[in-house]
Amino acid sequence: MVKATPYLVPRSDSDRAITVHSSVSWSQGGRTAMTDARMTDIQEVASQRIAAATRARKWLKRTPRGSPSEHDLRQLGVALCDGLVHCSGRSLAPAALAVPLLPASAYELIELPRTELLALCRRLRSADTGELTDQTSQLPDFSAVLAGLAVSYARVNDIGAVAVLVAVGYRAGVSACAMREAESYLLEQQHDDGYFGLLAAERTLVPTGDISGALLLLTIDVLWALTEANAAGARQLHVPGGSGVARP
Repeated sequence: MVKATPYLVPRSDSDRAITVHSSVSWSQGGRTAMTDARMTDIQEVASQRIAAATRARKWLKRTPRGSPSEHDLRQLGVALCDGLVHCSGRSLAPAALAVPLLPASAYELIELPRTELLALCRRLRSADTGELTDQTSQLPDFSAVLAGLAVSYARVNDIGAVAVLVAVGYRAGVSACAMREAESYLLEQQHDDGYFGLLAAERTLVPTGDISGALLLLTIDVLWALTEANAAGARQLHVPGGSGVARP
């Protein structure tokens, strides 16, 4: 089993990240059978996703209808929650777009400004899984770089960036072990009411109407990431996942 633990730190402008250290440890004998401890860990994470989706669904059903686009987002969120709760193993169906060209080196992702990185990753998380995996498999150290970027943005509490990076990582076949720290960060960002994002104390500083849309977007992004995590686990265990969660 390969375990890669990259460490990245944000630059002073919080817009980029640089690699500081990466360590790779190999278990004796290479790939081994899944241990009981590993299975317990997988079951625990799956339970955490189900609990998070259950809370998020309740919040989504309680939120006002809002604009047509917000209504569509809520419907998508509810569908994602249902898939997580029922462990469907489905990811979102790919958009009818070709996989965008990736940089010649995975390390070029580190140099991208945040806005450009997220624009690229939002397209990648909607790409066909097979085509995306084919492209990323040709980039040495892609898994380590992407996982490291996710952890880097977690350290500056950029929930939206972490969610998009985690979704891409799982969809592209990055190992659960490499993505686990970033996913754990996302799960810790859920409010008791069910949404992901600002804490109650911070919400009192601005009118609810000013942040409701942002909270909805953040919640959908996190649910999308968790859905991709579940789908990646299903693919690893060869569980049929169907054609994917339909888009609104």
